[in-house]
Amino acid sequence: MTITEPGIALLTDFGVGSPYIGQMQIMLREQYLNRFTPIVELISDLPQFRPDLAAYLIPALVQNLADSWVYLCVVDPGVGSGRRALVLQADSQWFIGPDNGLLAVVAKRAKERRWWSIPIPEDCSATFHGRDIFAPVAAQIIAEDEPLAVPIEEDGIVGLDWSDELPKIIYRDDYGNLMTGLRAEHVPPSRVFNIGKYQITRARTFSDIPVGNLFWYQNSLGLVEFAANSARADTLLDLTPGDTLP
Repeated sequence: MTITEPGIALLTDFGVGSPYIGQMQIMLREQYLNRFTPIVELISDLPQFRPDLAAYLIPALVQNLADSWVYLCVVDPGVGSGRRALVLQADSQWFIGPDNGLLAVVAKRAKERRWWSIPIPEDCSATFHGRDIFAPVAAQIIAEDEPLAVPIEEDGIVGLDWSDELPKIIYRDDYGNLMTGLRAEHVPPSRVFNIGKYQITRARTFSDIPVGNLFWYQNSLGLVEFAANSARADTLLDLTPGDTLP
């Protein structure tokens, strides 16, 4: 396992300002990493309890980021149960997370992939595997050590049979904009989305349409996103993460 100029990125549903993120950062820094290794809180508000939605956001978030980083991913409503803890090498990127579909779409879109299963010690916290299981293994990969994990075949890994695109709302930002699990490159520019009383057409950016009007566009992550110029699309459309597009 060869990593160059590595760092660790945290992708969780813990919530902005969560003490759990701080615990992970301090533990990684004090126990496992040297002071020059970067640790970045990439996203802390992945859809809570919904790995089936977050799985489509993660590949969009990391698609243009460094191959040398380890992406520690936690949306884990089954923590402490019999679900496995996984390491995934997807092409040149590394991911750690639960076996609940969270890493599945990243894996499906990779040209090459390898999997490991992380043993779960009996004395670890039953509810904080991000700190006690995933973080130490992330540090081992950064150190170019073989992680305390067992190579496995991918038969039975949750989510590998999911569709490559998801016609649902997968994320709502603080402005009320609504990201979908659809990649814009696969949606014709002439597509009109009929949602409630609205017929939503494509625009390039916010200023191209009148204030208050809805539109869809290719966002900076390459996803179809619904927005409104100086207004909240989630309120106008009455949609929330998990809702299916008509």
